[in-house]
Amino acid sequence: MPCDYVVVFTHLGKGDSRLVPAATPLLLLLQLLLLPLYLQLILGSEAGTVIELWPFAEAFLLLIVLPLVAAVLTEFGGRRSQLVRAWSAGWAWLPVPAMALVLIVVVGS
Repeated sequence: MPCDYVVVFTHLGKGDSRLVPAATPLLLLLQLLLLPLYLQLILGSEAGTVIELWPFAEAFLLLIVLPLVAAVLTEFGGRRSQLVRAWSAGWAWLPVPAMALVLIVVVGS
């Protein structure tokens, strides 16, 4: 999910703010696929010796694939189970305090 500010500013700029969250996984994947090209342009021939592949693969699996799989399972589970729907609705309020905590930590640092 993109930062709440991205959605708000897209809406204020008369953009399609409902499309932003839908496009986010594709944009993240595109950035990840283009990263080797960017590193090659920036670092030149040293890119292969300076950069290790595993941290990028690990980040992709943990930050993109795992949440995407969890979201799909939650979506399908919510259609079949009242308990999963209640669980999902119960956690729906979490992004607001989480964003506030992130802002406090960033400003505090």
